[in-house]
Amino acid sequence: MTQPHLPPQGPIKRSEALKPLSRDHHEGLLLCWKIRKGLKDDLDCRRIAAYVTTFFGQALQPHFTEEEQFVFTLLPEANEQVQTAVKQHQSLKDLVNDISAYRDHCKDLLAQFADQLDQHIRFEERVLFPGIEQIASEGLEDVGKVIAAHHEQLKPISWDDQFWM
Repeated sequence: MTQPHLPPQGPIKRSEALKPLSRDHHEGLLLCWKIRKGLKDDLDCRRIAAYVTTFFGQALQPHFTEEEQFVFTLLPEANEQVQTAVKQHQSLKDLVNDISAYRDHCKDLLAQFADQLDQHIRFEERVLFPGIEQIASEGLEDVGKVIAAHHEQLKPISWDDQFWM
Protein backbone atom coordinates (compact mmCIF):
# COMPACT_ATOMS: atom_id res chain seq x y z
CA MET A 1 0.00 0.00 0.00
CA THR A 2 1.55 3.27 -1.04
CA GLN A 3 1.42 6.27 1.22
CA PRO A 4 -0.12 9.46 -0.15
CA HIS A 5 2.50 12.11 -0.79
CA LEU A 6 2.47 14.63 2.01
CA PRO A 7 4.56 17.78 1.94
CA PRO A 8 7.43 17.93 4.42
CA GLN A 9 6.33 19.52 7.64
CA GLY A 10 8.01 21.01 10.64
CA PRO A 11 6.59 20.64 14.11
CA ILE A 12 2.82 20.88 14.15
CA LYS A 13 1.39 23.64 16.31
CA ARG A 14 -1.52 22.18 18.23
CA SER A 15 -4.24 23.90 20.23
CA GLU A 16 -3.93 23.49 23.99
CA ALA A 17 -7.16 21.50 24.01
CA LEU A 18 -5.76 18.80 21.72
CA LYS A 19 -2.21 18.65 23.11
CA PRO A 20 -2.96 15.71 25.46
CA LEU A 21 -4.25 13.71 22.49
CA SER A 22 -1.19 14.66 20.44
CA ARG A 23 1.02 13.42 23.29
CA ASP A 24 -0.97 10.16 23.18
CA HIS A 25 -0.24 10.04 19.46
CA HIS A 26 3.47 10.31 20.22
CA GLU A 27 3.14 7.32 22.55
CA GLY A 28 1.26 5.47 19.81
CA LEU A 29 4.07 6.10 17.33
CA LEU A 30 6.49 4.84 19.96
CA LEU A 31 4.37 1.68 20.22
CA CYS A 32 4.71 1.22 16.44
CA TRP A 33 8.48 1.52 16.79
CA LYS A 34 8.53 -1.04 19.63
CA ILE A 35 6.48 -3.52 17.60
CA ARG A 36 8.71 -3.11 14.56
CA LYS A 37 11.86 -3.42 16.69
CA GLY A 38 10.60 -6.64 18.28
CA LEU A 39 9.65 -8.08 14.90
CA LYS A 40 12.99 -7.06 13.36
CA ASP A 41 14.80 -8.77 16.24
CA ASP A 42 12.68 -11.89 15.53
CA LEU A 43 11.36 -12.05 19.08
CA ASP A 44 8.60 -14.40 20.18
CA CYS A 45 5.48 -12.63 18.93
CA ARG A 46 3.61 -13.59 22.13
CA ARG A 47 5.79 -11.15 24.07
CA ILE A 48 4.99 -8.33 21.66
CA ALA A 49 1.30 -9.30 21.49
CA ALA A 50 0.97 -9.23 25.27
CA TYR A 51 2.32 -5.68 25.36
CA VAL A 52 0.17 -4.53 22.44
CA THR A 53 -3.06 -5.86 23.96
CA THR A 54 -2.24 -4.29 27.34
CA PHE A 55 -1.25 -0.96 25.76
CA PHE A 56 -4.40 -0.99 23.67
CA GLY A 57 -6.67 -1.60 26.67
CA GLN A 58 -4.98 0.90 28.96
CA ALA A 59 -4.05 3.68 26.54
CA LEU A 60 -5.44 3.42 23.01
CA GLN A 61 -9.00 2.39 23.83
CA PRO A 62 -9.47 5.29 26.31
CA HIS A 63 -7.85 7.62 23.74
CA PHE A 64 -10.25 6.48 21.01
CA THR A 65 -13.19 6.96 23.38
CA GLU A 66 -12.11 10.53 24.19
CA GLU A 67 -11.77 11.38 20.53
CA GLU A 68 -15.12 9.85 19.56
CA GLN A 69 -17.13 11.21 22.51
CA PHE A 70 -15.65 14.69 22.81
CA VAL A 71 -13.55 15.81 19.84
CA PHE A 72 -15.27 14.25 16.85
CA THR A 73 -18.64 15.52 18.06
CA LEU A 74 -17.44 19.06 17.32
CA LEU A 75 -17.94 18.28 13.63
CA PRO A 76 -21.08 17.02 11.90
CA GLU A 77 -21.54 13.25 12.17
CA ALA A 78 -21.48 12.99 8.37
CA ASN A 79 -18.03 14.60 8.18
CA GLU A 80 -15.94 12.35 5.93
CA GLN A 81 -12.74 12.78 7.97
CA VAL A 82 -14.51 11.85 11.21
CA GLN A 83 -16.07 8.81 9.53
CA THR A 84 -12.61 7.79 8.29
CA ALA A 85 -11.12 8.11 11.78
CA VAL A 86 -13.94 6.09 13.39
CA LYS A 87 -13.52 3.33 10.78
CA GLN A 88 -9.79 3.31 11.46
CA HIS A 89 -10.45 3.00 15.19
CA GLN A 90 -12.68 0.00 14.54
CA SER A 91 -10.13 -1.61 12.23
CA LEU A 92 -7.43 -1.22 14.90
CA LYS A 93 -9.75 -2.71 17.55
CA ASP A 94 -10.43 -5.66 15.25
CA LEU A 95 -6.71 -6.19 14.69
CA VAL A 96 -6.03 -6.20 18.44
CA ASN A 97 -8.78 -8.80 18.90
CA ASP A 98 -7.13 -10.92 16.19
CA ILE A 99 -3.69 -10.45 17.76
CA SER A 100 -5.11 -11.58 21.09
CA ALA A 101 -6.80 -14.61 19.55
CA TYR A 102 -3.77 -15.70 17.51
CA ARG A 103 -0.91 -14.78 19.87
CA ASP A 104 1.19 -17.77 18.85
CA HIS A 105 1.15 -16.83 15.15
CA CYS A 106 0.62 -13.09 14.96
CA LYS A 107 3.74 -11.57 13.38
CA ASP A 108 1.87 -10.47 10.26
CA LEU A 109 -0.98 -9.09 12.38
CA LEU A 110 1.47 -7.13 14.54
CA ALA A 111 3.14 -5.64 11.48
CA GLN A 112 -0.23 -4.75 10.03
CA PHE A 113 -1.30 -3.16 13.33
CA ALA A 114 1.88 -1.05 13.51
CA ASP A 115 1.40 0.15 9.93
CA GLN A 116 -2.28 0.99 10.41
CA LEU A 117 -1.73 2.75 13.72
CA ASP A 118 1.10 4.80 12.23
CA GLN A 119 -1.05 5.83 9.25
CA HIS A 120 -4.02 6.60 11.52
CA ILE A 121 -2.01 8.85 13.83
CA ARG A 122 -0.50 10.74 10.93
CA PHE A 123 -3.98 11.20 9.39
CA GLU A 124 -5.34 12.64 12.63
CA GLU A 125 -2.35 14.91 13.24
CA ARG A 126 -1.98 16.19 9.68
CA VAL A 127 -5.58 16.24 8.43
CA LEU A 128 -8.32 15.75 11.04
CA PHE A 129 -7.02 17.78 13.98
CA PRO A 130 -6.10 20.85 11.88
CA GLY A 131 -9.60 20.71 10.36
CA ILE A 132 -11.21 20.50 13.79
CA GLU A 133 -9.08 23.39 15.06
CA GLN A 134 -10.13 25.51 12.10
CA ILE A 135 -13.84 24.66 12.04
CA ALA A 136 -14.66 24.15 15.71
CA SER A 137 -12.29 26.46 17.54
CA GLU A 138 -15.01 27.77 19.89
CA GLY A 139 -15.96 24.34 21.27
CA LEU A 140 -12.37 23.22 21.74
CA GLU A 141 -11.79 25.04 25.01
CA ASP A 142 -14.55 23.13 26.83
CA VAL A 143 -13.53 19.86 25.22
CA GLY A 144 -9.94 20.51 26.27
CA LYS A 145 -10.98 20.78 29.92
CA VAL A 146 -12.79 17.44 29.74
CA ILE A 147 -9.84 15.75 28.02
CA ALA A 148 -7.38 17.18 30.57
CA ALA A 149 -9.53 15.87 33.43
CA HIS A 150 -9.67 12.41 31.84
CA HIS A 151 -5.93 12.34 31.30
CA GLU A 152 -5.29 13.18 34.96
CA GLN A 153 -7.04 9.92 35.90
CA LEU A 154 -4.97 7.72 33.57
CA LYS A 155 -2.17 5.71 35.08
CA PRO A 156 1.09 5.07 33.23
CA ILE A 157 1.53 1.60 31.81
CA SER A 158 3.91 -0.51 33.85
CA TRP A 159 5.59 -3.26 31.82
CA ASP A 160 8.52 -5.41 32.95
CA ASP A 161 9.33 -7.12 29.63
CA GLN A 162 10.96 -4.32 27.66
CA PHE A 163 11.49 -6.46 24.57
CA TRP A 164 12.39 -3.41 22.50
CA MET A 165 15.58 -2.71 24.48
